Amino acid sequence: MKRRSKPHSENLPPVKLYLGDIERIVEILGELSSDVKVLAEEYSLSDVSELTKLDQQALTQLEIEIRSPHISLEMSPYAVRLYIGEDTAESWGVFTKIKDLMHSRKRRLLAWLGTWAPTLPAMLAILSLFGAAVGVGAGDWALTVVAVCLLVVSVWMVKWTQTRILKKYSLIILKRRDQQQPWWDRNRDQLTVGLIVGVILALVGAAIALLARHLTGSTP
Repeated sequence: MKRRSKPHSENLPPVKLYLGDIERIVEILGELSSDVKVLAEEYSLSDVSELTKLDQQALTQLEIEIRSPHISLEMSPYAVRLYIGEDTAESWGVFTKIKDLMHSRKRRLLAWLGTWAPTLPAMLAILSLFGAAVGVGAGDWALTVVAVCLLVVSVWMVKWTQTRILKKYSLIILKRRDQQQPWWDRNRDQLTVGLIVGVILALVGAAIALLARHLTGSTP
């Protein structure tokens, strides 16, 4: 009697990889098979070095796999998935090595934003609509204006979430880590996110303060 092998897959956190990381993943898969396939968006590459020939600075979609045994790493704009077709010791060994590498390249800020991104716009929209209704009913135009601004921000956040977060779950930089751009260029997204969050918190605080002032002033 022989136990059947079962496939296994895991969804991994958002990552930022460099060319050296891709080469390391290919090397790990090469421990079990010399036929490693690399699919970069619409291109099928015969060698990982061909990534540098693409007329792009970065990718958001890349697949690396071997067929015997079947192991694949799929990176897309919306997810990262690691799969093994057989739960053998050899496959699990490769699975663990790739998983550890991917976790070491985890984009922590993006993982946090990805968790809260769908919730924050909804909370802001509800707060802004409530504030606008209270402001209009009481004739408090300052509160109404702040509430409308919050509503605009919540709509913008939905659009920003779709283009800047949900479509860049996987980011593969087609250069080596030691060829990074200047500090500002590398951290521009994080600084922008920090500024945006600060503005949003300030607007929320102002709306809450105005609402509290109105309710307090209306109390007999």
